[in-house]
Amino acid sequence: MSYQGGKQRLGKRIFKVLNKLDTTQLDYLEPFVGFCGVMKHFGNKGDRKLMGRDINKDVIAMWKATQQGWNPPMTCSKEKYKELRDDPRTSAERGFIGVACSYSGIFFVGYRGKQTFRNKSKNGKVKSTVVESAAMTARSVNRMAKMLKNVDFKACKYQSLNPKNMLVYCDPPYASNDYKQNKYFNFDSKEFWGIIRKWSNDNIVVVSEYKAPSDFREIWQSKNDVIHHGKRNIKIEKLFIHKNLYDSISEETKTKIRQI
Repeated sequence: MSYQGGKQRLGKRIFKVLNKLDTTQLDYLEPFVGFCGVMKHFGNKGDRKLMGRDINKDVIAMWKATQQGWNPPMTCSKEKYKELRDDPRTSAERGFIGVACSYSGIFFVGYRGKQTFRNKSKNGKVKSTVVESAAMTARSVNRMAKMLKNVDFKACKYQSLNPKNMLVYCDPPYASNDYKQNKYFNFDSKEFWGIIRKWSNDNIVVVSEYKAPSDFREIWQSKNDVIHHGKRNIKIEKLFIHKNLYDSISEETKTKIRQI
């Protein structure tokens, strides 16, 4: 399961970077938890408190429901998609379908009931496999649910949070995105970086982005294959921390992080 902004492929490596920065097992917060591409790697590891926050009430309702044993649907018709899209009520099903059956996983941006994957065999022939979008994502969510039983999920705006002495990982809507028609991507990046500066005084804060203000330092990068408007693009995913934290990290640790 992958989508615009998602961290399903890079999540484990980002998790390793975060643990190199935090050797004391601080409580962990994700203000933009989404589909838990990084959070899932923290589940059932140690005694730290895990907090997943997101402004999308439906996605949070989905994760809470999976903690209680709810299983996502394996299919979704275009008619059902439109029904859920237009339903003002918050629900686990709406949270799941809004991502699982949408192009690039952008919440209700457009129906995508099936996906085609092309793989080359050993003899060089290309084989196409068509899968139900809902079924593929449901299997992934069910696997992840077992890893997220100890996470405290809550729907809220990131601006309402006031973390202290925590490890914080932020995967916000990127400034370069062009999904302005989706309310969750209509994002004030200038306000965001101002809040991150404040949080960085009392926490270890790490941000995923393609670029950052001049008082932040890149600590890690990796190529990432993302789907954008139905096409695959190679992007350079980067992790940033404030310069004050960067300056306090040993050169040995910085080198180890770059090698992850």
